[in-house]
Amino acid sequence: MSNEGKAEHLILLVGGNPLPNAVAGKLLIAPGGTITLVHSGASGTAGIAQRLRGWLQQQAVAKTVELKEVEESSATSIIRGVRERLEAISAATVGLHYTGGTKAMSVHAYRTVEQWAKEKNITAEFSYLDARTLEMVFEPLDNWMIDRREYVGRALELKLTDLLRLHGWTLKASTEQPILPGTAKELLRVHADQCTADKWAGWLRGDDEAASNHRQAGQPIIPSSGRAKVYE
Repeated sequence: MSNEGKAEHLILLVGGNPLPNAVAGKLLIAPGGTITLVHSGASGTAGIAQRLRGWLQQQAVAKTVELKEVEESSATSIIRGVRERLEAISAATVGLHYTGGTKAMSVHAYRTVEQWAKEKNITAEFSYLDARTLEMVFEPLDNWMIDRREYVGRALELKLTDLLRLHGWTLKASTEQPILPGTAKELLRVHADQCTADKWAGWLRGDDEAASNHRQAGQPIIPSSGRAKVYE
């Protein structure tokens, strides 16, 4: 990813899914910068924020990763919390990534960063992750008629252990051996051939009436290429 859009102080609004912020944290922070994770209380996203901080620290993407708790539905709390973090960090550029968080957090954090940046004559970057296109979308700074988009679908590799850690999940079985070896073998056979792999993908999407009927009936079938057997 290019250096455009990276900030010395990056503010991430923490929601129920930690993955967008994991991506943003790795791609949008300038070297030696600071990340602030704005989250709600213990009954909200505090646990997610703590796991995300631990993961970002392990990845060594920023000099420091800090947490800031706010009341997710209180404009006063959000504005005060974000402004406190802005005042505490000396940075030439500040970024707000608002894929996560509540609507109230997004609106009031945005307005706070925008106003503060104007007061301090500091460059502010605003971004979100488009899950449909896997693009990082940046607000145009000059021309409001043109979106600034950058595809990030292959910009970051996450291991299964990373995904589990970010979500706070643990495996109850070994990852070294397939749990259903017969099924794994059959899936490998299907996907080893481009034709059957494409038909399988079409079945998953429900591209045709037959596929839709089989999905509704719960029948795991690849149209015109035989049944995908499920073992064990």
